[in-house]
Amino acid sequence: MPIVDNVMKTDGATVTFKGKNFFVSGYDGSASFNSIWADQVVIVDSSTATAKWTKGVPVISTKSSPMLKFTQKPACSSHQTETQCNTNSACNWDSSSCSDKPQAS
Repeated sequence: MPIVDNVMKTDGATVTFKGKNFFVSGYDGSASFNSIWADQVVIVDSSTATAKWTKGVPVISTKSSPMLKFTQKPACSSHQTETQCNTNSACNWDSSSCSDKPQAS
C-alpha cells in the first residue's frame, strides 16, 4: 500500500508528496486540499507525486492536510487498444475490431 511520509508546498500552485510504494501504472492519482481537488496530479515515480492547482494551492484558515488518492484504472477488454486505455479515464471501445460493442441503455 502507498505510504505518504512528507508533503511540501513546492511553489504557489504545487504540492509534492514523498513516500513509498506509490502506484506508477494501472492507477490514476488524484489529490485534494481543504476539499478542493487538484487540477493535475502526476505520479513521478514510486516515491514522488505532484499535485497542481491552476488557481494556486488552496488557502486555509484551519489546519488541514493534503490527501493523495490512487484509483485503479479499468482493465482493457480484448476489443480495446492499449492506447485507448492509457489516454482515457474509462476505456473506449474500438468499433472497427469489435462487433459486440455494448449498447447504450
